[in-house]
Parts: sequence; structure tokens; C-alpha cells
Amino acid sequence: MDKPFCQVHIRVQQRNGRKSITFIEGVPTNLNLEQIVKFLKKELCCNGCIIQTDLGNKIIQLQGDQREKALVFLMAEKIIHPTSFKIHGM
Repeated sequence: MDKPFCQVHIRVQQRNGRKSITFIEGVPTNLNLEQIVKFLKKELCCNGCIIQTDLGNKIIQLQGDQREKALVFLMAEKIIHPTSFKIHGM
């Protein structure tokens, strides 16, 4: 596959106490993000939504620290390429 892949960033942000939020940004725009969030919520047993930024980008937001689990899901479903991601956070 010589097709270029976009860089996906997976971040975690600490809220109060032990609570945290996982952000996934850079998912290809030609995919149905609503369906991806639906499957992620079901697979990871957490709540989630899509956030629209000021620049028009869409970010997936999930409750809890779901970095590794979300990455495994996205690669298993071939949504992202194994070399096109970066994990940020704690």
C-alpha cells in the first residue's frame, strides 16, 4: 500500500482525582465517526462523543484512560495504520 496515512494522536487528560478523558484526533475524515464512536463505546464499556474544534476538526472523546484499548481496536478494524499513530499523556 503506497497510500499516505494521516497521523492519529491519542491523548489522555487528567480531570479531578482519578478521573481522566481520552482524546483521539486525526482519524480520517472520509470515515463515519459516529459509527466509530458507537463501536468504541460498546467495545470499551465507556461513554464518548465527537467534539467539533474551532478549526473544524473532529475529535473523539472517551471517558477514562482508554489509550491502549482504543489503539488496539482502531488497528484491529484497520481504521489506522500501525505506523501512523502517536500516544501522548501521563
